[in-house]
Amino acid sequence: MGAAFAAFALVLLVTPPILVVRKARPWRGVVGLWVAGWGFLLMGLGIYFAQRGWGNLVMLGLVVAGVGHLLQFRASRRGR
Repeated sequence: MGAAFAAFALVLLVTPPILVVRKARPWRGVVGLWVAGWGFLLMGLGIYFAQRGWGNLVMLGLVVAGVGHLLQFRASRRGR
């Protein structure tokens, strides 16, 4: 399960810079996706390394992903 979160994080971390470079979206329009990607990466690492005591990263990842979601929601509403 941790690998699935990490794979989704990779998509969320790679897509925003590609969209900005291709000038499809400005950075402020995709920064929420990027922040959420870091949250999913933290969750993936927390799940994968839970037996070593890194389980608290899951909660931190949830918070970071939630912040990313709110940032992206506000950016998408601003774009209408």
